[in-house]
Amino acid sequence: MKSPLRTIGLPLVAGVVAAIVGVPQFQRLADDRSLLKAYDFVQYYSAGSLLLEGNDPYDPDLLWPIQRSMYDGVDKTIMMWNPPWALPLTLPFAALPWRIAQFLWIGLQLAAVLISADLLWRMFGGDPHYRWAAWLIALTFAPTLFLLMMGQIPGLILLGLCGFYHYLNRDQPIVAGCFAALTAIKPHLLPLFALVFLLEAIRCRKTRVALISGVVCLAVFSLLPLIWNQHVWSDYLEAMSRPPSEKFQTMREFEHPTLGYWLRGLVPGNPFVVQFVPAILAMVGVVVLWLRSREPGDLFRLLPLLVLVSVLTAGYGAWTFDLVLLLVAVIPIAIGIAKQSTRTPWLILHAAAYLMLNFLVLRTIQEPGSQSNLWVAPAVFIVFLIYGRAVSHSEQAIR
Repeated sequence: MKSPLRTIGLPLVAGVVAAIVGVPQFQRLADDRSLLKAYDFVQYYSAGSLLLEGNDPYDPDLLWPIQRSMYDGVDKTIMMWNPPWALPLTLPFAALPWRIAQFLWIGLQLAAVLISADLLWRMFGGDPHYRWAAWLIALTFAPTLFLLMMGQIPGLILLGLCGFYHYLNRDQPIVAGCFAALTAIKPHLLPLFALVFLLEAIRCRKTRVALISGVVCLAVFSLLPLIWNQHVWSDYLEAMSRPPSEKFQTMREFEHPTLGYWLRGLVPGNPFVVQFVPAILAMVGVVVLWLRSREPGDLFRLLPLLVLVSVLTAGYGAWTFDLVLLLVAVIPIAIGIAKQSTRTPWLILHAAAYLMLNFLVLRTIQEPGSQSNLWVAPAVFIVFLIYGRAVSHSEQAIR
């Protein structure tokens, strides 16, 4: 029997040695601003910092000096366009020195993606002995690397989506609803999920409880910022209605890799509202499907398709880092292929094709406009349609 001293002492000594060796190296990394640039993380950190000071987190003039101190490449203020209910997620990080906060933020996003991949593997009946395959797929998925490099936030949205389905299937609707609230961080990315959630709540008590739980969570997160700034919601609405400026870009000025943005370009005057036409049509289609469905939860079984169509028809956004949500379709496809074909050469061929496609995306990571990659979401959608039968035969697909 091992003595407690040996059991505790060895890890303790290893930890001390790692700290002595690692802390100076970490400090050098933190001091080198040419490595792991802050990019989009500046918007979350600066907005949270202003809120902690009781200021307007959507004021470009106040955000600018904070962002310039973090990242020299900021030529215009990078606005945080997320609703105020997302601000409480930034506050713990804004209370720290920005470089430490950046590392922790990236760690949080990475953990969210890996946990989500693990949940997806289990929900769609992946072999428990090969759970590591889900983590490997997530780590080699190009949008994951874009997400981490940019310091973006969709990892939490993915976790919210997967956590909701996981706990709803385990008959824990209150917890499921709390996770679902995370999908509202960028509400424009998953409108079809939100609509199905509302519709299913009409005829299913469990889903109704989850919806109430999610609404309560959003209400709490909406009220929390008022502790520091009582006008934060009016500040947000005012920022959304501001005209174009040399100081920052509005959502109307961005180029979006979406069907709606392409349609907008065909209409004289480029009206912003046209970008939402595909999403509205998709929502009408969802209502029709729901009316024809017979059992509660029928549409929840279409999770991968709901996410794919939501991203393809998004009113705005859907940049490469947002496409980490497509893991909801990519991992079930991998599970379906593995179950239908046990021949090693065939599996290797699929893995090689997957890695090659992701390599093509990663090659653009330092290029102007790299956040677009117009072909990625349609490509995943086409592959999903090709392997749809394999996905539908997963033994433990969501039900």
